[in-house]
Parts: sequence; C-alpha cells; structure tokens
Amino acid sequence: MSHQSTLDYELVWRDDGHLTDIAVTSLADGQLELLPERARTHATDCAECADRIGAAALVSLQAGEALGEPALALAPRELMPATVRHPLPIAAVAAALLLAVLGVVPSLPLLRALLLQTPSLLLHAIPAVAHSAAVVLESGGDPAHLAVLWCAVAVMLMAAGLVVARVAPRHASKGEH
Repeated sequence: MSHQSTLDYELVWRDDGHLTDIAVTSLADGQLELLPERARTHATDCAECADRIGAAALVSLQAGEALGEPALALAPRELMPATVRHPLPIAAVAAALLLAVLGVVPSLPLLRALLLQTPSLLLHAIPAVAHSAAVVLESGGDPAHLAVLWCAVAVMLMAAGLVVARVAPRHASKGEH
C-alpha cells in the first residue's frame, strides 16, 4: 500500500478561512488521511464547517443506503462516538426484586379476599364501564378518553378471565359442565 499525501492547500481551504467542499466531503466520507491535521482540528472547532460536514455525511449515508451499503460502514471510526457499556447491576436488581416480594407478603391475605370478591365487583363494574363507553363514544371519541376506556375494558377482560380460570376447575372437579 502506498502512502497517500494530503491534499494541496487550495483544495483544502477557501479564501474566507473555511474548508472547501472537497475537504468537507473528504471528512464526511472518513478520508481523514487526505487532510492536514490543521484542517481536521478546524473541522471540530468551527461550527459552520461542522454543520457542512454533518450535512455531507448525511448525503453520503443516504447514498450508501441507496447503493445497499450498511450505514455504519461509511462512518469513519475516528468520528464515531465511543460507546461505554456498563455491566448489568445484578445485585441491585436482585435486591429490588427481594424488596418487591417482601412488600407483597403482608397483602397476600387481602389478595385472596379480593379474588373472592372479583365476581361481584365485575357485575357492578360492567354497567358502569358500558355507560362510560356510551358517553365517550357519543362525545366524539377524544383519544385520551378512548385510551382510558380501552384500558378499563382490558382490565375487565383480564379479571373476567381470572374468574373463569378460578371457577372452572371447581365445576370440572365436581363433574358439572
């Protein structure tokens, strides 16, 4: 592989002290070795040139995607931000799960009582949700109201499924169908 020299001064710098389109395109395409160190430094320090490089990089990425090249293959490694990977805090996750389980333990007797009351709660909730649904639908269907309605219906369907799952084994074990 032969050593490439940098571009001539006239190809790198405009009269106003900013980078030429050739230099901007070279930077956007990741051909950093074509430019002198001063031009690379200028590219990071000058907001106008940095904006032009960003725009040129987007064009380069779009052209690469149109040609079927992976987008990251076009980005120079020197310009890509370094990603820092943090390990999963397993001890903290385990401690949080343990605290959550310990927080539920005192309410387990209440959960049993709630499950036993679920059928009557559903019988009272169904007319209220049906009436609310009718009001929401008559009002033109505001998206926020529709979202609340869908959530209420989903919770009711899950509760009904829980009741069926809890009651069905009793009927099956007694031989009732």
